[in-house]
Amino acid sequence: MREARKILAELTRAYHRAEAKFSKLEVMPSKRQTIAAHIAGIDIDLHNLGITIANADKRINRNEKIPAAAKVVSLSDQDAAMIVKGERETVVGYKPQLGRPKKNGLITALIVPEGNAADSAQLRPTVDASIRRTGVIPSVLSFDDGYTNTKDRDYYLGQGVDVVSFSGAKGRNIIPAADYDSQPYKEARNDRSAVESLMFTMKHNHDMDRVMRRSLDSVRSELPEKVIAYNFLRIITLRQRRRNQSAA
Repeated sequence: MREARKILAELTRAYHRAEAKFSKLEVMPSKRQTIAAHIAGIDIDLHNLGITIANADKRINRNEKIPAAAKVVSLSDQDAAMIVKGERETVVGYKPQLGRPKKNGLITALIVPEGNAADSAQLRPTVDASIRRTGVIPSVLSFDDGYTNTKDRDYYLGQGVDVVSFSGAKGRNIIPAADYDSQPYKEARNDRSAVESLMFTMKHNHDMDRVMRRSLDSVRSELPEKVIAYNFLRIITLRQRRRNQSAA
């Protein structure tokens, strides 16, 4: 800790020397803008270094827990968050949400929330994004247990959706037993596996599990490119299937 604080103090002095020299620098405006960006980046790095030292002191020397919002999890991407989900390996990144219809398998909704957002809070934004894009209000909505949300379920049932299903213990707790054990709800839970296969395809065939850009805005620009590529390939598959059916 002492060494880290000494380094921070020395780097801070070097930063102030560079800042003073920059104020007197006479260069082209374009170059001045570039240098200003570098100096601003150094300032942010020093700030994050100070936070990291303070957090390490709290965790190691005082056994204090650090709120997720107070942690510096990535120096290259300040918007990235620690993604913790069940027994899975913890990663640093984003939690994109996808929606797809049952029949054609096209992706009709993609949202990238900020930070490690709870899935239950993303239900409404994802469904509404799909409705806006397609103009279709679905008759059946099926979700993973993590999306269980009584308020949003009641909302979509009130909008005329016939089935709003959640798979798992949480869903069973909020859905009336007669509905949960009915055939439409059983089919809705079975259909959810199609979304799991979609996520597998997007991760392993379209590199959805890794981004090349940094910052939330940039990631929100990159991921739609992968979705568009998938949808194009899916459209080709659907057209080929129709041609084969017509020929048969």
